[in-house]
Amino acid sequence: MNPFLNPIFLCRVLKSGIVDPNRLRRMNNEDIIKYQNKALKAIVKYAYTIPMYKEKYKKIGIHPSDVKEIADIKKLPFITKEDFRSNFPNNVISPSFNRKAAIIAATSGTTGRSLSLYFDLYTVIRSMLGFVRVLKEWDIDWRKTKMSLLLDLTENSFENEYIINSIFSSAKPLIP
Repeated sequence: MNPFLNPIFLCRVLKSGIVDPNRLRRMNNEDIIKYQNKALKAIVKYAYTIPMYKEKYKKIGIHPSDVKEIADIKKLPFITKEDFRSNFPNNVISPSFNRKAAIIAATSGTTGRSLSLYFDLYTVIRSMLGFVRVLKEWDIDWRKTKMSLLLDLTENSFENEYIINSIFSSAKPLIP
């Protein structure tokens, strides 16, 4: 099924940035801190479902319930590219992650070996919305301003997998 025809997917996209992209601007510092704390707790809780993170957390004796506020980020272990390489593909995603709806994309490997990661369409769209917000923040009208995007369109690269093979797959014949 085309995800853009899925009402649940569309609601998530709308909620994440289209409906009210300036909501943080209206928040006071106290509300922003509450939001940060809530978001950090949620991502740490989710990370604990991923075998690689769970092992790292257990190794240093930390549980998601130990992370209560943004200052607790210091308690979390560092994750390296090598951690991802040595744990890919099975231990870098949650068992609940839908691999069939994801794409494996790789970095270009300019610093050595490339790094492969899973991405889903929702994450890509949120990233693009972030780009749109930056343009808006700098008052750049993308319809009137000439821009150049430097894309890595090599096989398995993030840009190729998501932009060309997923979102704009119908435009694929037009791209050299």
